[in-house]
Amino acid sequence: MANFKYLRLAEWLRKNINDGTFPPGSKLPTEAELCNQFSISRHTVRQAIATLTAEDLLRGTQGSGTYVSSEFKIAPPITPDSSGSSNTIGLILMDNQSYIFPDIVRGVSNYLASRGYLLNMVFTDANYETERNALELFLNNPPAGLLFEPANSGLPSINYPLYEKVTREIPSILLHTRKSPLCQNLPLRDREGSRMLTDYLIGLGHTRIGTIFTFDECTGQERYLGFLDSTRAHDLVPAKDANIWTAHHRRDDLFEPMGCLALDRMLKNVSAVVCHDDRVAYTLITYLKRRGIRVPEDISVVGYDDSFYATLEFPLTTIAHPKVSYGENAAKALLNLIKSPLEVDVSSYAIPPKLIARSSTAPPSSGD
Repeated sequence: MANFKYLRLAEWLRKNINDGTFPPGSKLPTEAELCNQFSISRHTVRQAIATLTAEDLLRGTQGSGTYVSSEFKIAPPITPDSSGSSNTIGLILMDNQSYIFPDIVRGVSNYLASRGYLLNMVFTDANYETERNALELFLNNPPAGLLFEPANSGLPSINYPLYEKVTREIPSILLHTRKSPLCQNLPLRDREGSRMLTDYLIGLGHTRIGTIFTFDECTGQERYLGFLDSTRAHDLVPAKDANIWTAHHRRDDLFEPMGCLALDRMLKNVSAVVCHDDRVAYTLITYLKRRGIRVPEDISVVGYDDSFYATLEFPLTTIAHPKVSYGENAAKALLNLIKSPLEVDVSSYAIPPKLIARSSTAPPSSGD
C-alpha cells in the first residue's frame, strides 16, 4: 500500500494543534523545517497544510507563513460517544476544489470537535488508486466511523470489493450517492431539486429545454432523472440534440473551440438549459456572452448548489445545497449510527431542496 506521507504529517499537526503544542494564532514551522524534520518533499508538506486549511485549523498569510486559526478552540477532554477506543472519524471526499466542499468539511469538523472526535480527511480527486490507498489506510487504522463519497459514484467501481470490506468492519455512511446495499447513505434529494428547477422553467413558458450533466457522478444521474420527471409530467417532447453528457474532469472541454460542437448544436434548439451545477452554469453563461447570446433574454440558464458561482457576475437561478448543514447532519447521523446501528435511519437527516430564483431565467423571448 502507498505510504500517505501527507496524511501522517496532517495527523501529527492536527494532534499538536488539539493538545495545545501549537496554540491558536501560533506560527507553524516553515515548509523547509517540516521537510527536514520528516524527510518529505515540499509538495507533501503543502498537501498536509491544504488538508488542515480546509478544516479551518490553519490559515496562510502571504509572505509570512502558516498559522493556527485564531478562532480554533482547544476542545476539552470529552469521552467520545463511541464505545470503541478510537476517537477519530474518517472522511473521504472526491473533490478538493474550492466549491461547496470546504463548507461540508467545516460542518463535519465543527460537530465532531464538539463531541470530542478528531477528523482524518482524504481527497481522492476521482482517482481509484488514491481511493484504494485511503480505504486500506482506514482498514489498517480503523476510525470509529467513516463518511465516504465514492470516486466516480455514477460508474461501477474497481474498488467495490474493498467498499464491502470497509463497510463491514467500520460504521459507514455514504455521501453524494444513491441508496446502496453496502450501508446507509445521506441523500441530497437531487432528483427532487432538479424537478423543481425544470418545473420552474416550464412555468415560465419554456418547452425546449437542454441539459448538461456528468455521467460519472450519481448527482448528475439523479438530477437528469428529476429533469425527466418534470418533462414527462408536462408531456413535453425532448428537443433535438438537447442533452449533453460529459465526464466530471472533462466538463470544461465543452467550452473549448475543439469541444463545442455538441454544445452549439444544442443551443440552436433550446430556449433554456439545466446545468449539472453552478460551475457549469457560470462557464456556459460566459461562453454565451462571448458568442453574443444574451442571458436570460435569448437563453435562460439554471445551476445547482447555490455556490459562490451563483452570485458572481451573473446571478443564477439554482437549488441550494445544504453545505455546512449537510456536513453537520452527516457527522451527527454517523455518531448516532455508531451508538445505535439498528435504530438510526440516516435518510431522516436529509434536508429538503430549496429553489432560489435569480436573474439568469426569464420567459422565452418569443413563442417557445
